[in-house]
Amino acid sequence: KPENAGDQQAADECEKWLNDIMDRTRFNSKLIRAGRDCFIGKRVAIKLTGGRDAEINITFHPSLEFVFDVDAADAGKITKIIFFYQVTSDETDRAKQRIWRQKFEMKGKRCILNEALYDGYGALVEQYHADADTGLNFIPAYVIINSGLTGDVSGESDARELIDNQDAYNRLKSDNADAMKFNMFPMRVFVDASQDSMEGLTIAPNAAIDLSTDPASEGGRADAKMMESSFQYGEQLENTLNRIKSDMHDIVGVPEVTPEQLKGTAMSGKAMKALYWNLICRCEEKWSEWDDALKWMAERLMEMGRVYGQGELPEFEHAVQIEHLYPIADDEEDERINDMAE
Repeated sequence: KPENAGDQQAADECEKWLNDIMDRTRFNSKLIRAGRDCFIGKRVAIKLTGGRDAEINITFHPSLEFVFDVDAADAGKITKIIFFYQVTSDETDRAKQRIWRQKFEMKGKRCILNEALYDGYGALVEQYHADADTGLNFIPAYVIINSGLTGDVSGESDARELIDNQDAYNRLKSDNADAMKFNMFPMRVFVDASQDSMEGLTIAPNAAIDLSTDPASEGGRADAKMMESSFQYGEQLENTLNRIKSDMHDIVGVPEVTPEQLKGTAMSGKAMKALYWNLICRCEEKWSEWDDALKWMAERLMEMGRVYGQGELPEFEHAVQIEHLYPIADDEEDERINDMAE
């Protein structure tokens, strides 16, 4: 958004240029996967690449593919970041293993790039870039930290909070399945039956039993019956499972709502917002970190475009705005029209 109304055309040109890059790099698809990596793996890195002879690209890296250093006085300022991954993941011979490594670091006011391929022993195999000047005065990477406290550079995993409850939920379901498996078939009970009649017993559809009393049983009488199992813990099990499930919903701020519960109800937009308010607040909390990252990305992309000569981008005073959209009905405009009509 331009600061001056006269710069609207310049803002439209820059916005179109950014949209073209994001469409070409499949940014929306990458963003969804990066969100999962960040919420589960504690952090994720945005990396911008390109050059005078290479198109600008946007990539995301999960927490296991990078390490970084920050300024001692500012934990949010990266001074060095290293990306890496094993190219030959199935190779066990270290001499034949190949590990790609890419390092960006600031030297003075310039960003220097080192990129090479190494074997499993750390010996250099192939050098791609050695102390190459990227032409940038910033490191083209941004690390998004999930939750965490002030100065935390590791982040927290949303999935870790659910592990204990999920384990308890799975154990109960497994125990219940075992109980049903072992108790769904009735037991056959024979009382005071003779050995001969037991040896001639046949278990089959419509089979008849010639049951005789054991002569050694004084005053006994042969009898056969079925002992059915009765499940008396079903209600308690259901309540326990529901409590665990409800706890997990509360932890992540997701309302426990099913289509059956909403069937036959006509809820207004305000009611729907109230129902999903905890989830909206949790999303806004996440957005407080992602907003800064995406604004940084947009600014740095335009700066790289000017440095590498990829597009004639005008310079003007502006502010990057990100709109948060949620798939929740909103009837505020309809209510305003009705109020005006009254």
